[in-house]
Amino acid sequence: MNTKIITILLSLVLVGSATGTYFVLTIDDGDGDETFNYVALGASNTNGYGLRGYISDEEISMVLNDPNTKKDINTYGYQRVPDAGYPALIRNHLSNIHGADNVTLDQLAISSMRVEELRVLLDDTYNGDEYTSWRFIGDDKWFSSAEKGRLDALRSAYMDKVTDADLITVDIGWNNFGTYVLNQLITYLTEDQYFWSIDIATIFDTEAEGAAALNAKEKIGEYIEDNLGDAPMTDVLTDIFAYSLIGYMHNFDRSMERIYELNPDVDVVVIGIQNLLHGVTLESNGQPSPLGDIFEDFIDMANYYTSTCSPYHDKYLYVKVGTDGHMTTFLDYIKEYDGNVENLDQNVKDGFDYYDENILLQPMLDEHAASILFEEYGFFFPAMDCETGEDAVRKGKAGELPEYLFGYNAQEVFDSLYWPALNAAYDTMATMCKMMANMSTLDVTDLLNGTLDMDAAENALLGAVEAEIVDNAMGAAEGKDYDIDLNVLTSNEDVTLVAALNVRFYLGNSFFAHPNDTGHMEVKNTVVQVLDDPEGEMQQELEDDLIDNVIEIQQLLCEAIGHDFHDGVCSSCGKASA
Repeated sequence: MNTKIITILLSLVLVGSATGTYFVLTIDDGDGDETFNYVALGASNTNGYGLRGYISDEEISMVLNDPNTKKDINTYGYQRVPDAGYPALIRNHLSNIHGADNVTLDQLAISSMRVEELRVLLDDTYNGDEYTSWRFIGDDKWFSSAEKGRLDALRSAYMDKVTDADLITVDIGWNNFGTYVLNQLITYLTEDQYFWSIDIATIFDTEAEGAAALNAKEKIGEYIEDNLGDAPMTDVLTDIFAYSLIGYMHNFDRSMERIYELNPDVDVVVIGIQNLLHGVTLESNGQPSPLGDIFEDFIDMANYYTSTCSPYHDKYLYVKVGTDGHMTTFLDYIKEYDGNVENLDQNVKDGFDYYDENILLQPMLDEHAASILFEEYGFFFPAMDCETGEDAVRKGKAGELPEYLFGYNAQEVFDSLYWPALNAAYDTMATMCKMMANMSTLDVTDLLNGTLDMDAAENALLGAVEAEIVDNAMGAAEGKDYDIDLNVLTSNEDVTLVAALNVRFYLGNSFFAHPNDTGHMEVKNTVVQVLDDPEGEMQQELEDDLIDNVIEIQQLLCEAIGHDFHDGVCSSCGKASA
């Protein structure tokens, strides 16, 4: 991943903290005799990305045998229901109340969706923006594999499920800040232009709203300049964060409006946006900058709006999961790896084998094993109905090699070679990831001053990883002890930085930053708690200056649609306008 995105964030330090008002919504548990329909809306945090069951065992086996088949699998999470994912856990809780046969779950979350894409699926008169068109709409885009009838059928499914729902959880918004912001910054820094439009007026339907949005953008610009100063990238930050924040606020309201149009009496729990860059600190020329805190402030402004300012906030329940906006993730898990591969979570092994395109650890090892098997035992292949080493590896992993053949137990030979080798490969990869995950500060000085060749460093890292993994695997296959040499894996400071960034960002965006079993249980417990006790609903805590920023933005947009800021719709921020 190109990490030059860090350049424009290093001096922006914003801090979030405190205050709160509570609202009450009563949840009717029902009498247990009728069908209770639960619908989960969101993105990859909701669909259980990375958990066992997200991709079936059959699909994983297919991809491990032929990585090219991955493109034919719906990997984006629509209607995927891992047992450990919080939608399944909430369904199980509801089943205890209504009866297992009386509860349905429709898990509709699609990875990488922003709230704009949720609105697209709830409103067939809205087609999103340039990002939506680039990533989701079209025959080869992410919406295409969800329903056979493509976008029209997917919209119908969303609206039908929402219309019939008794309970909806809404967990969406990280991609408005993470995916959108990071991709825009990457493109700007590498190509000196934006990938998608940053014309904030296009978010709105009327000229008055567009003008108000531009005035709101000025407020965000003032806020950024107060913290960053008149730096060269102040205008760029203003463009990108204004589009992401104001776009989130507007399209969240339009999505909620559409939910209540389709189903006026549905119970809704809105889950606050998680900060998946939690705890990331960067250093340049000796000056630390908490990147995770920077994102957290913008995310918490969005969460404050959701919990307190949205015209719909008194209709739904709002909850925030975890501590400091952080639920437990696979990154937290890998930090605690104890060096015993037998204790390594199967989900993490799947991550190494399946989710990251640059690793695909088990297929890589299979290729080497196939070559060795053919060279050493190829003369046995005809009697084993094998033509190639790949055939032998597939049969060996499935336990289908013959027991006795010319005095050899072929399956026993394979088992004695392959499984120790694979465990050594997992151990090597996990040990490296643990080291990178536990680095408290990443020095990006060379990256920012242009002396780091990212491509060369990444190629060196990938080459070292493959060589070290293969060497350790082959040693383990021969019954030898092996040493994981982190100095080989991270041969210099540039390679170390790239490895750390890959674990934190590249691997993080595709696997490690997502909630693990514990994180999903944390979400389930928080949602169930507020369902059982609606008076325990939360409000997003925030510093007064950030609250003022949100309120001023809302006041401008409120008055642009003809509402008085104190008319009971737009004055719902819990404090009067200045």
